[in-house]
Amino acid sequence: MQRKPARPTLLQLRALTAIALHGSYSAAALETDSSQSTLSHAIQDLERNLGATLLERGRMGAKLTPLGQRVVEHARDAITSLEALEQEVMLETSGLTGTIRMMSYRSLATHLLPGAVQVFQRQHPNVSLEFMSEAPEFGGIEEYVRDGRADLGLLELPNIGGDLLEFELARDQYVLLSSSAKPAPTTWGEIQREPFIHDGGICSKALRTHWSANGLTLVGAYTVQSDSAILGMVAQGLGISVMPSLAAQPVLAGVRVSAIPTPLERRLGIVVTRRKLRVPAIRAFVDTVRAFAASHPLEEIGALA
Repeated sequence: MQRKPARPTLLQLRALTAIALHGSYSAAALETDSSQSTLSHAIQDLERNLGATLLERGRMGAKLTPLGQRVVEHARDAITSLEALEQEVMLETSGLTGTIRMMSYRSLATHLLPGAVQVFQRQHPNVSLEFMSEAPEFGGIEEYVRDGRADLGLLELPNIGGDLLEFELARDQYVLLSSSAKPAPTTWGEIQREPFIHDGGICSKALRTHWSANGLTLVGAYTVQSDSAILGMVAQGLGISVMPSLAAQPVLAGVRVSAIPTPLERRLGIVVTRRKLRVPAIRAFVDTVRAFAASHPLEEIGALA
């Protein structure tokens, strides 16, 4: 009779998911507050009990085997289910506890999160909120949410579906920014004749698509990744720019805000995985943010409001 594998322990599952995420035992040890030897023994025991190799070790770190790639998804599900189980019990006995890790666009972190967090912490004071730095690459927040580095993200909704759930919070119109010392361009032809300042990131991608849809080519005179720096350059008359209305807040003296000839907007919202939404604290936070956004429309504080 074939021996039935021993059930993985929580330590083993957490070791596997952490190493898979970071690609090294040292980084995983820091995240789990464990020693590298503890993680190494946990993986060895897990592989021995399962009778299969889940990680390939090498000079460049640790990499999941094809089987490991499938197993780690079940490990993440198991860890989240245990977390949800513990919180469901705590919810009945002493209220919600736990930690929620999130990443956010600056616009939402500035104009929405402070009020929503105040409401949430008044209702659930024992839940800790950890605000992580934005992903190093534009458009990377959803990847952090998908692989578990962040529990949820507030960003421009990527419309990628799959294992990510999207909850829309607001629509944000793009606006034209020009120096108040000069007449504002009002036509596409006038806009094309002005030096254009753009961020070179996700907003620039949206603008290039919009320009193309209007039979134009977006040519940037300056690439500047800081919204405040772009506003400063516009105020000095170095060029014009187009950015989401919330990103343009607060509008600097010397900057005129006007509509672009053909409207363009972005959808802002929350993304979270289906597995994470089962965790009571995360579900409660998502519900709180959605309710706060519904009662405090971000559209009312935009640059054209």
